[in-house]
Amino acid sequence: MIQQTNLFPQMTLEELYYEWRKENSGVVKSFFRYADYAARHGKKFGAKLIAERVRWQCTMKSKGDEYKMNNNWTSFLIRDWKKSRPQWAHLVETRKLKMEKEYHV
Repeated sequence: MIQQTNLFPQMTLEELYYEWRKENSGVVKSFFRYADYAARHGKKFGAKLIAERVRWQCTMKSKGDEYKMNNNWTSFLIRDWKKSRPQWAHLVETRKLKMEKEYHV
């Protein structure tokens, strides 16, 4: 089970995301599926749009989190999606993260 960010400040948000992602592959797959759907239309879209669609259309709930789709994970999810789909990466803009080291998308 992952810990909430406010209870364990020694873990970075990125580390917490990877722990959450391990336990929530279904939510991740849904996010990627909806992002793929948006990208196939060839128009720019936002990560928050995809997160809201996951909230709206998925009945599953995240494990280890009180939220179905926590806003803390949206920027990490879209960066992972962009890495795995470089042909569509230009359709989503991301800002530089304060802790950015690995995410150079």
